[in-house]
Amino acid sequence: MNYINYRASLYHTFQKLTQDRELTVVYFGGSVTAGYGSSDSNEYSWRALIGKWLSAEFPNARVNNINRALGESGTYLGANRVQMDIIPAKPDLLFVEYSINDRYYKSTYEKAASQFETIIREVKTALSETDIVTVLVTDQRCLETNQEGKLHIQAQAHEDIAKAYNIPTIHAGRYLAAVVDYSTANWSNYAIDIVHLNDAGYKIYYQIIREFMYNSLFCTDFLKPQEQFVMSPIISDDLFDGDRTYIIPSQDLLAKSNALGGAGVTWTNESIFSNAAISEKCGRFQFGDDSDMLVIRFHGTEISAYIFQSNVSWLVSVDGGEYKTVKSGSHNPTIFAEGLTPGEHTVKIKPTTKVNVSVGAIFTRNAALATRKGS
Repeated sequence: MNYINYRASLYHTFQKLTQDRELTVVYFGGSVTAGYGSSDSNEYSWRALIGKWLSAEFPNARVNNINRALGESGTYLGANRVQMDIIPAKPDLLFVEYSINDRYYKSTYEKAASQFETIIREVKTALSETDIVTVLVTDQRCLETNQEGKLHIQAQAHEDIAKAYNIPTIHAGRYLAAVVDYSTANWSNYAIDIVHLNDAGYKIYYQIIREFMYNSLFCTDFLKPQEQFVMSPIISDDLFDGDRTYIIPSQDLLAKSNALGGAGVTWTNESIFSNAAISEKCGRFQFGDDSDMLVIRFHGTEISAYIFQSNVSWLVSVDGGEYKTVKSGSHNPTIFAEGLTPGEHTVKIKPTTKVNVSVGAIFTRNAALATRKGS
């Protein structure tokens, strides 16, 4: 069974390692990329092992490994973060791993494809030489799908976009499924739960990613013409862009909220984010009572927030309308309102019960301004 689609070469990565002798690698994904479940994520996660392998194989080069992975996040959050947290890091090599969290986020094939395509296009538009590699992982519930040689729907969406843009894909999840012999009972030898691996499991992911890296850097004749990234015509009906904003919790924003009728919410100069460039200058809003209310005025068609606690129910009112209940799931961000008429909106947000919960970022978007297929 083939676990690697090589496609565009890592020519830029090779040049940076052998000529410039400095490579910046950014790891962009969810908790599986962060290394949750390992005994030490900075030592035994697949990204840490790949970083150490690069340094060992190219001892004369400086390898800068930047972890931009955030747990409980898929391409919806990734697309909102890419301009703030990824492009400024100027990666020479970018690993993207989001397909399993897109599954947990219950993204449709179309949304997973559109959001992933948006990340790819925005990175390559800003940083044309950056090599991108897609890592597709799995979980215990997908073993039967893997056994059939297939991918779950969201991973297939990422694979299809990667193929169109000639981006390499590593089917690390299908490789792990083969190693555990597609056995639910055997899964526990490699994982701490249905998706997060232990040190042994992350080593399996590392092995197939290392195979890709070795063949791409040591078994490729870079003197010959190389496969190239392709800036494909837009595949999705529309991209996940359209005047996106990444709103940082601040005292000024809280003052504006209170002027619009908000009350009880406090602000603290303490980030809830880790592994994000914006975390260095980000605060958070704190809710502690069901009477606490945040009011946000924005232009666009949708608004969402990064919530630092799952399974919290919220009451949300748009433009003075009836309050509706929205529940924060286990994956971020929580969409408070979408499909609104383009224009200015005022959204009131408050928890339904007394709860100590933080909001780390607010995202807005005007879908009416999204880039369309054929544009």
